[in-house]
Amino acid sequence: MSDTKKSHPLSIPLFTRGNQCHKSLWLHEHRPELSQSLDETLQARFDEGHRVGRFARALFPDGRCVTEEADTTDRQLWLTKKLMSSSVMTLYEPVFMFDSVVIIPNILCRTENGWTFYEVKSHGMFHPGILKDVALQYYVLKGLGIEIDRICVVHINTDYVYEKTLDVLQLFKVVDVTDRVKMRVNQTRDTVLTMQRILKAPVFPTIPIGSHCSKPYDCDFKSFCWKHLSDDSVFSISGLSKNQKFALYEQGVREMKDMPAGYPLSDEQVSQVRAHRDGVPTVNKKGLSDFLGTLQYPLCFLDFEAFQSAIPLFSGMRPYEQIPFQFSLHIQAGPDVEPVHYSFLASELGDPRRSFAESLINLVPENGCIVTYDHHLESQAMRHLAALFPDLSRALLKRVSQVRDLIIPFEKGYLYSPAMRGRYSIKTILPAFVPELSYENLVIKNGEMAALSFCKLRLSSDVKEKTDIRFALEKYCEMDTYAMVRIVEVLRVFSDRD
Repeated sequence: MSDTKKSHPLSIPLFTRGNQCHKSLWLHEHRPELSQSLDETLQARFDEGHRVGRFARALFPDGRCVTEEADTTDRQLWLTKKLMSSSVMTLYEPVFMFDSVVIIPNILCRTENGWTFYEVKSHGMFHPGILKDVALQYYVLKGLGIEIDRICVVHINTDYVYEKTLDVLQLFKVVDVTDRVKMRVNQTRDTVLTMQRILKAPVFPTIPIGSHCSKPYDCDFKSFCWKHLSDDSVFSISGLSKNQKFALYEQGVREMKDMPAGYPLSDEQVSQVRAHRDGVPTVNKKGLSDFLGTLQYPLCFLDFEAFQSAIPLFSGMRPYEQIPFQFSLHIQAGPDVEPVHYSFLASELGDPRRSFAESLINLVPENGCIVTYDHHLESQAMRHLAALFPDLSRALLKRVSQVRDLIIPFEKGYLYSPAMRGRYSIKTILPAFVPELSYENLVIKNGEMAALSFCKLRLSSDVKEKTDIRFALEKYCEMDTYAMVRIVEVLRVFSDRD
């Protein structure tokens, strides 16, 4: 049983969690061992948010940062009070406590009539959901008697294009939310009281699973709350909306085998349900044959890796633009011919886009049939590179026109295995049909980890670490294209099977 006598002050992360689910709020404080550990990619998003916050300080220079000058909450509270009583005009990350709620506003600027509060977000657009967090901070500031005459949200301007020097005035947009936040004071107070009552309770509240489990964020307690569901549950039916899945669940339909007769399903969904019911793959041989007929030798199995940055790094780059830095290429000249592997991994120094595009054109034959898995990144990146480098445009767009997408036969239900559990990513397809190949033994296991690793490579000064990262990136990307080679073999086997 949890120690409910322990003090549980609210913070912005806790408040955000509580607004999504009261059960998650209680579990986080009392049973944290039940949560899924924070992975590197999620931590990287948090780090990016902090980095954006630091860049936004340039909009309001010459401030004092409380959290950098004081190392404990008590000292931070004391320093905040001292600085607010001084002549300092701007505070970064001051710390306040009121009604057992601790807040750390991003930026406070002194005005003639009090203070302006700026909340900085790394989002590329303004989201109304932000207002709940901002309202909590205003609730605390108002409770302490601090006069706030203006409240603003600062977010990334995704239309900004970086040219030679960073223009922070263009990089950010400022949205005045004063009236919308001040009208939420009473609602915020009631929410605070409710969350504090929940935190003091001896047991977690009974809350059934629902769309809130992944909206607006995937809850780290989802595996605990969803443990009663099997891989054959209705939530694994692809193409059904979340509302449809939860409606079935609330009606007591939890497994695919229990689907009511006459429930409207597409042909692909009927095939999927049948595969789970019978425990064997379902095959549409004509669909497979038609798709394979679109593939002409030489087959060029191609995969890109790319990273994003909220703060543009290179000339002509927008915030959050995908910057390709690596590709793997397996070329198979004909049937039963062993594929040859080629690769490109950019230097960690400078803009990789020109060398990436030139290497791609040099290695991918002009008459090659380019096979990708979920083509959006590859096609979009080549189009962007074509626009960026007009002299390479014809060659790049020619290759875009030759792209074939290996996800199609799986999305259309031409081949489905219960082991796929309603998913179509290559990381799901591979163990279902080529179990001897696995990403599990790789250091880098997915695209987000690859992007994070390349960003780490750019910052590292350790020679061994850089060598290890480059080796891991090469192995991961090579696995993606070799997996495609093997998946095409699988499609041919099933299309020929009697």
